[in-house]
Amino acid sequence: MDSIVITGGSSMVTFRAAPRGDSADPCAGGRFVVELQSEGLHVTRTVLMFDFDWHSLCLHFADLADLWKGGDGTKGWRSVEHDLGLEAVSHHLCHCDLAFTVQDGPTPTWFTRLGGVMTDAGEDLRNLAGDVLE
Repeated sequence: MDSIVITGGSSMVTFRAAPRGDSADPCAGGRFVVELQSEGLHVTRTVLMFDFDWHSLCLHFADLADLWKGGDGTKGWRSVEHDLGLEAVSHHLCHCDLAFTVQDGPTPTWFTRLGGVMTDAGEDLRNLAGDVLE
């Protein structure tokens, strides 16, 4: 993955440079940068991810792609170091409202939350899951 960009309204979330370890060790880690942008907001954070985190993040987006089929619902995901959190609210047969929280670890001294990033349910989220997996 070189970069993945999620846009909605005036908001943009970018995931950049996600090298993964070549080790068979599930605790082998890698880092990526998440960038949140909106009117008057620009936050960048490096996020640590273990191999099992990548798997859970991919599954999270794949689950979101299926969630809208069953009606309204909310799903959340958080990185192992709590640097990045994602909450998604699915609205029946329509779209998914994504909110991203970036903070400085599990006991934060600061955090930033960007909500209202809308994406179409179903295929757009499935494509996003595939992009994260790459």
